[in-house]
Amino acid sequence: KWHPLVSVILPTWNRAKYLPQAMDSVLSQDYKNLELFVVDDGSTDETGQIVNSYKDDRICYIRTSVNRGAAAARNLGISCATGEFIMFQNSNSVWRPGKLRKELEKFSDVSMDTVVVYHSMARVTSEGKCKEIPDSSVMFGERSGRLFDKLLKQDFIKLPAVCIRRAALVGADGIGTF
Repeated sequence: KWHPLVSVILPTWNRAKYLPQAMDSVLSQDYKNLELFVVDDGSTDETGQIVNSYKDDRICYIRTSVNRGAAAARNLGISCATGEFIMFQNSNSVWRPGKLRKELEKFSDVSMDTVVVYHSMARVTSEGKCKEIPDSSVMFGERSGRLFDKLLKQDFIKLPAVCIRRAALVGADGIGTF
């Protein structure tokens, strides 16, 4: 049975308050063959203590001495990743149960030249309103295939909703990192 390793990259900076929920939502997925890279981008809060309180061999804690931003933290995580697939989690986000398994199942249904699958997601605004992404302005038929030109017009794929083949980023034909 196909059971690839998935590398989850979770950059964080001074979000200790939200980190346990974000980590728990990854670690509690029903698909267990994963490694979780928590990249602490120079936090000055309790981030290190929180991550180190977890007793799970799938977690790799990486701490930088200075804050260099989310893109650099993600790139550091990608450089350590060993999984066939890479997924991204934000330190203030929560994955729904089954997310990881469902995205991998989608990969098993598509051709080998498909490098990214994604799903819609909900974002809760600071006012507490739920915003669906992509919204209804992006027609269903426009959400698949070669998306580059479509995404230049409207960014309707958010990083926490993406599962990407690692080789598409760092392989010989990879596009590179952030």
